[in-house]
Amino acid sequence: MSCPGGSNAPNEIIDDLCMRFMDSIPEEHRDDDIRVFFEIEMAHWFYLDNYCENPAFPQCKSVKFRTFCHQIYDRCKYLQSRKGNCDQYIEEFSLYKQIIPTNGAILIDSSLEYVLLVRGYQNNASWGFPKGKVNEAEPPVKCAIREVEEEVGYDISGSVNENISLSRFVNKAVTQLFVVTDIPLDAKFKPNVNKEIGKIQWFRLDCLPRDKNDDECFQKTGLRANKFFNVSIFITEIQRYVQKLKAKRIKKEKAKSPKKPVTVAGTNFTGESFLQMFQKTENHAASAPNMEAVVDSDKSDKPYTICVFVDEKAKALQSTPSTPNILASTSSPRPSSSSIVTPNVNNLRHAASASASLSAQSPRPTLQRKASDIPEDPHVDTITEKEQLLEQATDAMRRFFNIKPKQNSAFSAQSSTPAAILSESLLQKLFPNLPNPVDGSTNSPTRSPPRNERRNPRPKAKSPKQPIFF
Repeated sequence: MSCPGGSNAPNEIIDDLCMRFMDSIPEEHRDDDIRVFFEIEMAHWFYLDNYCENPAFPQCKSVKFRTFCHQIYDRCKYLQSRKGNCDQYIEEFSLYKQIIPTNGAILIDSSLEYVLLVRGYQNNASWGFPKGKVNEAEPPVKCAIREVEEEVGYDISGSVNENISLSRFVNKAVTQLFVVTDIPLDAKFKPNVNKEIGKIQWFRLDCLPRDKNDDECFQKTGLRANKFFNVSIFITEIQRYVQKLKAKRIKKEKAKSPKKPVTVAGTNFTGESFLQMFQKTENHAASAPNMEAVVDSDKSDKPYTICVFVDEKAKALQSTPSTPNILASTSSPRPSSSSIVTPNVNNLRHAASASASLSAQSPRPTLQRKASDIPEDPHVDTITEKEQLLEQATDAMRRFFNIKPKQNSAFSAQSSTPAAILSESLLQKLFPNLPNPVDGSTNSPTRSPPRNERRNPRPKAKSPKQPIFF
């Protein structure tokens, strides 16, 4: 009998598969079409893995699942009476598989920056986590361990925690993925199933898309965002979990090695004591690197993807776009911290220049001044230049004490706060002949006048006159 769907499998092979799989079904389950189709599916996988492209069986070609089902119904004795409804049973089986829960694992490396993904064997296959359908009466954790072992060849039975998982509805079924961390990047991954996994690869979490319109993923990896449909729905929760786990680890490390509190010599914190502390400290803001920029520069040196397995046959079927060169580092070198800061104009200019360069790398809003704005002549005699030096000194102090600027912050060069007075006191020590920005005097820092001495006080509201009645 001619079956629809292209080429057929040899009848002797179909008879052998019926004996292996279909005859092993208990008689009480042979009337259950869903149970029968699960056995037909396993027989189809066995045929593709062991007969197709086998030199010992040159007559065996690849057969589609629908065609294979028709052949099984034709050759199996207890199914021949129902072969007229084969197409209907295939549709019912396809709908039933859509509601079967899926379990798998999210494998993250020890640095909490990479996640392991797999790609299917077929053409135009998408990326996803190692996962699969749960068997009858199988616990979710056992299913995840089995699927990871089959698809990537890695045993997670000793490291998976059944209480840490992420769940989403994909189509009509629930997908539950267990989070497993501290997986070695150099671990050996190889699938234990044939013609199911075409490629296994590490991806950096910050380059994976969160939705189908994310263009940054293509710029970094050369892959479109629609290739990560089953991944993008979990990315936000994964990144949130990784951030919390990193914070816990940092807190734990700090608890093991507590730092000594920094004490400032002197009870009266004036410009002179601040100047002395500047002279004794080697890690000045001009030489200390921005930690956020260092983290970004270290991350930029790491590749966006690390390929660990490629099936050569699947590689011939698929055309993967080339990944752009991401190993080129664009970060600036760290400044040297070997020189001791001395109180002169050049060091203040150097601190302002370093502060401006660090603020360009940091997302925090800081004062950005060019080193060329500070004159080479140590005798500064204009009010505008003094205001620039005052703002730059305030910015250097803020970075020295690691204080984040806020709106209406105390470290404002134009306010009358102790920080601004301290900055101006420092400038008065360095440049005693500088005039003040307001009146040109050199006696004291600029302070706002008292409330009762303002030029335009608010007029008091006069009560209306009441008419006089006799």
